[in-house]
Amino acid sequence: MMDALAADRLLGESPPEMFAFGSYSKGKEAERANEWRAKNVTPILYPEHRYHTYLHKTLRAWAATYRDGVRGKERIVVECAIGRPRASTKQDDFVGRMLWALSDSRGLPAKRFAELDPVPSLDWLEPLSQDLYRHADLGRFGVLAQTAVEQALTFSLTRRPASYRLAPWMAMVDSGHRASRWDEVMHHLARLADPASRRSQAVVMAGQAWWATARPIDVVDRAMPGRTGQART
Repeated sequence: MMDALAADRLLGESPPEMFAFGSYSKGKEAERANEWRAKNVTPILYPEHRYHTYLHKTLRAWAATYRDGVRGKERIVVECAIGRPRASTKQDDFVGRMLWALSDSRGLPAKRFAELDPVPSLDWLEPLSQDLYRHADLGRFGVLAQTAVEQALTFSLTRRPASYRLAPWMAMVDSGHRASRWDEVMHHLARLADPASRRSQAVVMAGQAWWATARPIDVVDRAMPGRTGQART
């Protein structure tokens, strides 16, 4: 397979990103990772332990999530929301699992997150607004990516490119301010910043501006004393 991929590259083709499971012994993780990357393969590594125990457990967990469809993603939201994002580790990347679940285009996991009671920790606002996504992630949000990788492109779950259905049209004659419409995910996440909600009230009482640096949604202005703004629709 690696020979075939190499031949495709020599012909000028751009094969999709390839992944491979691989084990590593103690202290050899970096070495094994470099071996795979030298072959232009992104490794998914796990420690060697009793006949690939970690790999088997991981595959069973993934299978259970996909078997349950969107309900499996909602379960991830409920299980991960009780934790604080800063406790996430490489071995237990529950922040990554949460972001993966929330990005479901149907918006149901995001709706579940917005309606959780008790309210998730304010610490979750940080990973939601961090530019953790890259060119390769455009597809999960319905955006058709160009073949040439745009290395400088970064975006977050709450500030990202819109699909063509939601993006404003270009025009030779300016027809005034035009903003992209929200998809289901953004619609439900924006409910967290609704000034009438207890979540927004809690933020104001704590003296914190939600997404103040990234400013992905204008409705935040209305949640802060002395500020005005208009929500996008």
